[in-house]
Amino acid sequence: MVVFPLYQGLLLTLLDPRFKNVAFGNPAKALDAEKHITLECASLMRSNTTPEPQMSTSGPSSTPVETQDSLWEHFDNRIRETQMIHNPTADATVEVKKYLSDAFLPRTHDPLTYWKERAVIFPHLYVLAKKYLCMPATSVPCERIFSKAGEIICKKK
Repeated sequence: MVVFPLYQGLLLTLLDPRFKNVAFGNPAKALDAEKHITLECASLMRSNTTPEPQMSTSGPSSTPVETQDSLWEHFDNRIRETQMIHNPTADATVEVKKYLSDAFLPRTHDPLTYWKERAVIFPHLYVLAKKYLCMPATSVPCERIFSKAGEIICKKK
């Protein structure tokens, strides 16, 4: 999924556990950021899914005890099949809502440590946090900051 620079800042703010959706001055922008992080999380979940192997079921037996066991086996198989069906969008929404309802991190604490400790609880958001929280907090390109070309050209003028 391609994320435009404007949304990178929104996602960065939302994934910072010190601020989450409270840092937005406009509630509409907070909802927009939540929508985009959910979409990106769902996209990540879709790319990580692998098809589960099909389970084989045995046919019913002729004895009454075995028939009763096969009935329960039938129900157990249906429950397993139901649990194997995942909706990435719904799963992503649940993960994002769970994260947003989690307690805020104190402002003086390190957000990367927070994400490392909660990598098992929010596995997909953890991947996104590593992606977005490591961005430089400046709008000036690195080439311009460390470039000597501007100084050389100015001296020649």
